[in-house]
Amino acid sequence: MDEVAREAPVLAERIAGYCPDAWTAIAGVPYGWRTAETQPGVFRLGDQSAVISSLAGEGVAIALRSGIAAGRALLEHGPAGAEIHQRSFSARAARPLAVAEALRWAAERPGPRIALMRLARVRGLTRLAARLTRIG
Repeated sequence: MDEVAREAPVLAERIAGYCPDAWTAIAGVPYGWRTAETQPGVFRLGDQSAVISSLAGEGVAIALRSGIAAGRALLEHGPAGAEIHQRSFSARAARPLAVAEALRWAAERPGPRIALMRLARVRGLTRLAARLTRIG
């Protein structure tokens, strides 16, 4: 084990005083939800910023992209950058969330699901669907 690994506290040690006795799940945030609102100095990241359908496979990317965007806004504008960041990220997320929601809606219904499965055989359409659900 290298010196850095020996000196670095494990997660349990780092959060020992902050760890709740019981964990609760937060659920019920609907797919397709996003917000352009925030409070001064509060940078919303990940699911606090936008929630995309799991079938899009973009959830972690939203967390990373919103974190990077928030960091840039904070460096450029300070705490006032929170509102700028949130409006901008919400606008960037609008189309990908709408596409993912349309695909999810279709995948959950028998008739549209059959059509989706047929369309998935068309060369390039699956790749296009994936690209349209990415937040750039």
